[in-house]
Amino acid sequence: MIRLPRRAVTALTALVVGIGASAPLATTETTTVVIEGDFDLPGELGVTDKAPVYEIALYRAARGEPVGAPVAHAEIGDLKQTAWRKDTARYRFPAVPEGTYLVRFFEVVRDVRYGRGRVVVKASRGDSFVDWVTLSAGEPITGRVLDAALRRTGLTVVAEEVACTGEQPTFGTSNIDATYNDDGTFVLPTMRGRCYALRVGNSNWSMQRVSGLTRVKAGTKGVKVHPLLVSELSVLTVRAGSRTATVRIDAPRAPSGMTQPVAASGKVEIWKGSTRIGSGTARGGSAQVTLNRTLATGDHQVYLRYVGNGLFLESATAATLKVR
Repeated sequence: MIRLPRRAVTALTALVVGIGASAPLATTETTTVVIEGDFDLPGELGVTDKAPVYEIALYRAARGEPVGAPVAHAEIGDLKQTAWRKDTARYRFPAVPEGTYLVRFFEVVRDVRYGRGRVVVKASRGDSFVDWVTLSAGEPITGRVLDAALRRTGLTVVAEEVACTGEQPTFGTSNIDATYNDDGTFVLPTMRGRCYALRVGNSNWSMQRVSGLTRVKAGTKGVKVHPLLVSELSVLTVRAGSRTATVRIDAPRAPSGMTQPVAASGKVEIWKGSTRIGSGTARGGSAQVTLNRTLATGDHQVYLRYVGNGLFLESATAATLKVR
């Protein structure tokens, strides 16, 4: 052990104290921001409806997924009715560090939390405002949206609230927009206990009401939404001397794992030039068409027409009718 002289120890102590006094440890100052946004309900709360209770939590996010426990819970304002008759509220996270976050929305029912939506927000200098969100009050309607050939597609699904009873629902003008998942499924916010008519198309200005989905109950799952389906027409060979032709209406095939729609039905016609030479009614995807006259043996250029129904579009095609 090396012993320093007393003077050396005193001088060393003074040096250490002097360094500590003149160069304190640097502290990192964190910039905080305000994150806020609005949400609304998909409809108007009635006088007897109980207002839903929501919890809004903020998570650090990586690739759109939450990381760890919530870093904050939002302050939520009271629900207020807007001019377009929907109840709306504002929420805010008053002071959080800059970064990328996931805002998750939960409905609390009897102390159980149910996920009702999520949105990613990048919080940077100043205030960060989150995209508007419509939250389901109760279980949403979920399903898959397809095109007219039953292929997975990017078409839009909207809904309008209708009466759950009565002969024919009265359609309103207020649209509720669905949100979409990476696997092609959609989620449509609803109000508990109510019913909705679904529409599908490229935009809110060119939407088709979907056959069979004009009165869907809130919380219905596994709904298949598509425009009127397209079909292909063909005619089988006619036996010489017969006055009956079989016209097939082939429907598009549903994707694997999905139920095939009901086969086409409705009126079918055969035309030769400007003259209709036969008509019949399709059932189960084919029609027995009664011809006006017996056709000569050989090939006849005809025009097949299917008038469509509530599930299928009208279609027509040129074909060769063979009589053998």
